[in-house]
Amino acid sequence: MITNAHPKIKGLELSENLPDAEVEALWGNITWLRPKDHVAKLRHFISFEFALTRLLAGWVPACPSYEWKTQIPQRLFEDMQHICRLRERLRELPGGTAEISSNPALAKFFAAIGAADSLESFLSAFYFEIKRDLLQAYQEYRDLCDPIFDAPTIYMLEGIIQEKQRQLDWATNLLQHVKFNPELFAVVSRWRDYVRQCITRIGGVANMKPAWNEKALPRSPVDTPAGPAPEKPKQDPRFKLLDRFPLNKQEDPFYATLKDIIFQNATEWQVIDPMCYIFYGVRNMPLDFFIDFSRHIWDECRHALMGLRRLRELGYDIKDFHWPHYGTRLEALEDYFAELTMVGEACSFTRKKGSIVPFLRFGDPHSAMLPEIDCVDERLHVRFGRRWLPVMFKNNKRDERPLEVLSETTRLRLAQDWTQFEGLSEEEREKIARSFAGFCMTIEFALDFTVYG
Repeated sequence: MITNAHPKIKGLELSENLPDAEVEALWGNITWLRPKDHVAKLRHFISFEFALTRLLAGWVPACPSYEWKTQIPQRLFEDMQHICRLRERLRELPGGTAEISSNPALAKFFAAIGAADSLESFLSAFYFEIKRDLLQAYQEYRDLCDPIFDAPTIYMLEGIIQEKQRQLDWATNLLQHVKFNPELFAVVSRWRDYVRQCITRIGGVANMKPAWNEKALPRSPVDTPAGPAPEKPKQDPRFKLLDRFPLNKQEDPFYATLKDIIFQNATEWQVIDPMCYIFYGVRNMPLDFFIDFSRHIWDECRHALMGLRRLRELGYDIKDFHWPHYGTRLEALEDYFAELTMVGEACSFTRKKGSIVPFLRFGDPHSAMLPEIDCVDERLHVRFGRRWLPVMFKNNKRDERPLEVLSETTRLRLAQDWTQFEGLSEEEREKIARSFAGFCMTIEFALDFTVYG
């Protein structure tokens, strides 16, 4: 006899539910994926993808090619967008809102597959062993889905599958030179074989419950890894490098003129390495930070590319300029993020936006597009800084001061080091640094927008 039954629905008992074990037994051996199965799969793929994305970011500073260094961050952005879609679907399911953390059993795996001897070795194994398996895992997941029950999941997976395939096509084109260099091909093949062994040891990229230990790892064929996060980032040998911005026409043919805005856009490749050090190295930040930051890094690549493209259209090339860069691995991650968003980008709007009309007056709307687009992106980046800077300092430095105080502290620190403040007393430096407008005016480039360049 049913007790506490529903007054109108026969057979519906309102008392406590059956124990989970009994309910599971009632389901039997069905072939469909239930919501809990999707939750487990989605959480695994998000965690696995995120670990791979951070590893890829760590290898960007090891890129000796400008083209590679400015292309790979787009793949970072795409992968983080895939994670967004996976997480969006996950949050629609029961039990899908909990925080996602990496599987500790896989920590040694990711450390092992990242310690390659060269960028070619790393990228070849990353795309043609791991990512190719991941693509197959997504395809198999899609094929397990019921076309009606799981239509939203299928829709999400179809988009990811197509974009993963495009990534593999990109990597094939990027690395096609490897097969024409027998010595390099042998080294890359050795590393790919090793990574394949590692994948086998964890039971494949789709295995949600890897049971292994450090002793199960095969011996690495590499004694001295080239990455990730090398102590000294590699740069394209075509660049003539400085530890500062150019100071004369010999170093920068557009120095102090309107066209210097174009060159300044082209120099934004200098921030790619430091930002990738942050993406790879910063800890205790939520997934949403990395989603935003992947867009930020990609934008800086776009700015550099649009600047260099315009320089080439005007008849110049990389070799005609001296370029500022960072010569060592970034260690002060939080401080750099503060400098980038609250000073470097926040102080750039007057100059960049102010160059648009002068370019138009000189009959150069193409160049005017650069600062117009740049300002759109920089506003977004400053918002990222305002959102995440307090979180980064709180979670990693236990510094809970508000954004305004952190920004002012950053300006005060920079006022002690930057050459624009040389000759000023401590009192004068502090007074300028405490004023955002005054600080930005002090560090601004000396430019003459009445001279086209």
